[in-house]
Amino acid sequence: RVFRISPVPSTIERLANGAFIDLNLAFSEATGYTRADLIGRSPRALPDWKNREEFQRMIERLRTGDTTVRFKMPVTCKDGTVCDFAVALRKFESGGQELVVATYTDVSGLEAL
Repeated sequence: RVFRISPVPSTIERLANGAFIDLNLAFSEATGYTRADLIGRSPRALPDWKNREEFQRMIERLRTGDTTVRFKMPVTCKDGTVCDFAVALRKFESGGQELVVATYTDVSGLEAL
């Protein structure tokens, strides 16, 4: 319940195949993608998902021992705009499955301080 109402755009994926199993309202508001657009699909399967390779490389780091990874990644929103996100991934287990919670912080337009 807290995941769904969190103001931080977030998704949950299966570690094994990267398929989305949940996303919150803040993620939908930030990207335009709905649950119907993404549940059961992997970022790799989305033709306009920018930098799929970077996302997959970070998932591999989780598979091989890291519990948390952080990186910057452009994401093409449903309306075609591209936003830069700082993404943090954390591996966890639930119901015997290895899952990944991902949080997205829009850093588009922010300049280095």
